[in-house]
Order: sequence, then structure tokens, then C-alpha cells
Amino acid sequence: MHLGYCFGGDALLSSIGNAALEGMVNHILQVFMLPGEMVGRLLGARATEDRMMIRTLINMLVWNAVVVIGAFLIFR
Repeated sequence: MHLGYCFGGDALLSSIGNAALEGMVNHILQVFMLPGEMVGRLLGARATEDRMMIRTLINMLVWNAVVVIGAFLIFR
């Protein structure tokens, strides 16, 4: 996934101009999208729209669960 796609342009990258930072952010985005990508591959979704909907649903479920469990462990 291209970093400019997530931030609406390449203005951020041109202002930073650091290839190491771009690589780090791309890695973080890949990890963030990993649950949805894995489920999309497992289900064999080939159409871009289908993969995007599956990825969005799964990522929302997974990361919301992480936040709720984290909040529970912190504030119990």
C-alpha cells in the first residue's frame, strides 16, 4: 500500500524526505491491515471491492477488540 494513498497525497513524504521513515510507516500500515488481508486471502476474495469490504470489516472487528480488551486491562 502506498503511503500517499493513506494520507491523501505525497505532501507528507516530500516534507519529510526520509526513506527510512517511509519504510517504517509502510511497515506499520501493513501490520495494521494484516488481519483483513489474511481473511480476504483465506476466503479467496478476488474482486477488489469484495476484498476491500472484507478487509474493512475484519480490521474494524480486530482492532476494536484490541482497544476494548486493552482498556479493560488498564481500567479494571
